[in-house]
Amino acid sequence: MKLIELLKQEEAVLPETIRMLFPKLTEEDFNKVEALNTLLHSPRPYENLYIFENVVLALNGEIPDFSVMQGCTPEQIFFAFHIIERLGFTPYFDWEVKQWVKYSLNQEGVFFYPKLADTGEGLVFDNVKKKAEEGPFPLGETFEDIQASKWLAIDLYINKMIAKEVWNSLNQG
Repeated sequence: MKLIELLKQEEAVLPETIRMLFPKLTEEDFNKVEALNTLLHSPRPYENLYIFENVVLALNGEIPDFSVMQGCTPEQIFFAFHIIERLGFTPYFDWEVKQWVKYSLNQEGVFFYPKLADTGEGLVFDNVKKKAEEGPFPLGETFEDIQASKWLAIDLYINKMIAKEVWNSLNQG
């Protein structure tokens, strides 16, 4: 049985089962699998900012420390939302999780938010993305241009992470 088929079952898969069926998973990969398992089978990451932060870290290949808040970069947050958007359903994010996303991004000078966590404040994500894709280039030093350049860095990170996952899956089979 393939891992993705196992995760898409009706019930959550126990960590022991995953370790038994896939003993060669690295600790980072096991944490990614557990994060996906949690996203697919529990409302908790969408309701609790502490759990959501750990899921974001795990999806990015980090090993979360559940005893402290570690913080996440804008790139890590947007990559996690990239994955969540591809799970096949649209979860409802609680206010505290949306505020954590907003605060985390604002601390790094990012004032646009993933669509699923948009609070209705800040810049509209589609407008920032359009400016980043269409220019005019070179981007200047206006607020909108700076935000567009930040999106370009985030998008580059997302594409690197996707390429890394594809490369790893090709080398495992």
